[in-house]
Amino acid sequence: TASALVGSIPDNQKITQNVDCVVCEHGTKSDVDYNGRVITYSVGQSDADLCALNFQKRETTRSLELLCGSFMGRVNMPLDSPYSEKSVLLCAAALYGSGVPMPDVLKAINECISVKER
Repeated sequence: TASALVGSIPDNQKITQNVDCVVCEHGTKSDVDYNGRVITYSVGQSDADLCALNFQKRETTRSLELLCGSFMGRVNMPLDSPYSEKSVLLCAAALYGSGVPMPDVLKAINECISVKER
């Protein structure tokens, strides 16, 4: 998912050319043997670097909110999307850890897999 989205990020070559980070689930950071930047993700634990919250299921769509610091945004997906909520969270964490600003991460994810609500 992340590789499919990188092409839609403005200036992605400049942003991701010197990536030095690891993405891991919240609570496992101490298990990571890495001296660089570590980005944590979680479902529901708001003290992670990136958190998925407020899951909703509607008649034809499902959605979640991504929280990263003071930024929060919603992702809407069709019920039959091949992407799970966790895969969206992992993709967002990988892009964010690569240096892509969260507004651009959310925009890329929504443009790739989202359903526009009417």
